[in-house]
Formats: sequence, C-alpha cells, structure tokens
Amino acid sequence: MPPVWKKFISPEDEALWESRMEVQAEGRFAITSVAGRQRLKVEVFLDEGDDGSGFVQAFGGSVVALADEDWQSVRVRPILVKVRDRLVITSTMEPEAQARLRKTYPGRKLIIIPAELAFGTGEHETTATCLRFLVDVAKERDSWSLLDLGTGTGILAIAAKLLGASQVLGWENDPLAVPVADRNVLTHGLAQDAVKIEAEDVLAWEPQEAAWDVITANMFSEILIATFPKMRQGLKPDGTLIISGILREQETETLAAAEKAGFAIMNVKRVGKWVTARTA
Repeated sequence: MPPVWKKFISPEDEALWESRMEVQAEGRFAITSVAGRQRLKVEVFLDEGDDGSGFVQAFGGSVVALADEDWQSVRVRPILVKVRDRLVITSTMEPEAQARLRKTYPGRKLIIIPAELAFGTGEHETTATCLRFLVDVAKERDSWSLLDLGTGTGILAIAAKLLGASQVLGWENDPLAVPVADRNVLTHGLAQDAVKIEAEDVLAWEPQEAAWDVITANMFSEILIATFPKMRQGLKPDGTLIISGILREQETETLAAAEKAGFAIMNVKRVGKWVTARTA
C-alpha cells in the first residue's frame, strides 16, 4: 500500500497548512480532526515509490505504511477537498455533516458529489486541479459561459455555475453518467436549465461559431488531441481553455497538439503522474 506522510498541527494554523499543501501536495492531502485530540492531522497520500523523505525534511512529521484495513478506511473516508478560498467539495450525503461544513466554511460554496460510477468526485488530481484553475478564471471574468466536455458527475459544470457563470453546458457520452450529473445538479438547488447536461459525443461535434468564454475538458489525451481543433472553433478568441487527463509521458505530444490548433498554453500543473494546463 502507498505510504502516508502525517503531521499534527494547531487548529489556528489550518489555513496556513492548507495553502502550503495546495502547493506541495495538490489533490493528495487531507486535514482532519482526530477524536479526543485538540490538534488537527495533516496527511499526504504519497505516490508509489515516494518514501516521503522530502516532506519529512521540509516539514517534520513522519511517514507511516498503512495496513490493508487502514488503507481501505482511507479510501472510504468521506471526501473533503478545499479549493482556494471559494469551494469545499464533499461526498457526504448526511444533512448534519453538510450543515457543519457550511458553518465551518461560511465563505465557500459547498459542492456535494457522492461517489458513484461517474468520474469526477473532486479528490482526483485532475479534477482538483481543474477546479483550482476554474476558481482563478472566475476571479478574472465578470460575465462568462462554460462548456464542460466529458462532464462525468457534472462537478466542473456545477462549480462554474456556483462561481458565477451565466450559461453552463455539460456534455457526456457515457449513458450511465448523464443521469448522475442531472441528479447532482438538482442536489444543489439548481434548475436543469441553469446547468444543462446533454448526451453528446465530442468527436462528433461540429462547432458553428465561437460561442464559449471557457471550455473545460478533463479527458484522455487521445480525445483531447482529436478535439483541439473543434475546441478552438468553439471558444471565443479571448476565451480560456482548461484541459486535464494528461499523463506525464503524454504531456509533450498533447500540449504540442494544443499549440498547433492555435492555443497558447499559459500555465501547466503537474501533480503525481497527471498534467493539467490552461490558456490565458
């Protein structure tokens, strides 16, 4: 089982450690309370082959190897992902737990995505980094629309609406994912015409105009490469593209294809084996 780096911190330092871990362990950390203790526990779930010595040297703490039963308890722990100062993602469906999160994080929008068959619960490196880029884009734009390709659970589409997007459309070709995304939209009190989820194959897309301010696409590299020309046609000249689902060994080829299609990559984030990028 992959090891875990952990350190106990004072509750007063939670914001500091959250910011620090967003940089050092984006998408792979958790800060939790511990029953019977006043201190909080910071955990980083290390990649295979990482012994955690870098974290120990930089921050102290310790590295533990989890037993199978402990690893299973980590995997089923309710998801809690904090995104910048704007969003909190949780998988808990318990109203009391949701109420506590709203009270604890009053300045953030709460997004509830139960773990189901559809992809996109917020804790995966690709989804978490897309969400961080999306928060940045929302701060940069006053009025904007979003097309989410390969929407999965609808998490990016829902986040965009809660962050202020005026028009949001999610496309998904997996028939199992579409009703999941629709249900997640309704869970957040959003009408289905506020965040539209449609069954569409992006490879069959034929853009008629540059209609979108922002396009997000968290998909396999092969599909991204095939779809870049369509994205360029569908995105406004001053629009922003956010892409992920790219393995490190596919980064050079995928970003080169994006640039060939006319995109200027502005920011690239590498977390574990995954790569996420955005244009201006």
